[in-house]
Amino acid sequence: WYKHQQLEEVSRTLSIGLRRLNELSHQKDALASMRYHQILRQLSNTLSTMAPLLKNEQWQLHGEQETIPLASLLKRSLERVETLMKQRQIWSQVHNEATVSIGGDVCKIEFVLCELLSTACRRSPASGRIDVWCRTLDQHWLELSITDNGAIEPRLLEELHTGRSQDLLAPSTLDQPPGLHLFICQSLMQQIGGEFNLYKLEDSRILSRLIIPISANSSSSSTKSIHKTHIQEDW
Repeated sequence: WYKHQQLEEVSRTLSIGLRRLNELSHQKDALASMRYHQILRQLSNTLSTMAPLLKNEQWQLHGEQETIPLASLLKRSLERVETLMKQRQIWSQVHNEATVSIGGDVCKIEFVLCELLSTACRRSPASGRIDVWCRTLDQHWLELSITDNGAIEPRLLEELHTGRSQDLLAPSTLDQPPGLHLFICQSLMQQIGGEFNLYKLEDSRILSRLIIPISANSSSSSTKSIHKTHIQEDW
């Protein structure tokens, strides 16, 4: 799943770059030439992101240590699901007062966030709404939550919290999407030291809750001391 997400993102970025290069091919001015070389550098950087995957993750996952501003992470993730949102006429709003940077395996965190946004879009009714909520728990952890008004199978919620049956032959909601993809997201977050859980709120909204690490060099004026596993009630 993770490698497929990586390939999808490379394909998306290359397609955008090639389209822009084709548009610039009809222009001969200095500005077009500068943009041409800028896009070539972007395409080169995109291909270079595949090197660690091919070298270090042939048979097992390998953690990377990177940082990215939270605002950039949100912007990139929402851009990746923009087409799906437009198709389903989903309206989105980000509620974020945290001026922090995220630290850790940024690539995997971004893929998980994109998967949760995509899943929320697909289960939401057409012309529905998705909200993204961000707040710091303490100087080390950020809570990033997504709420939507979609429907979800109660058994899927239960199995994500308790795990699937020890009887591997018993049918499970985690055997196929969307449960399978959500279970993979949960496993990935655990491997990189974070958390992912799914809840149904009292007002019937679905809450996808991520706990992700804040960069050690980051700071926030809105840091709160909240236990990592405590669920807030003010969405």
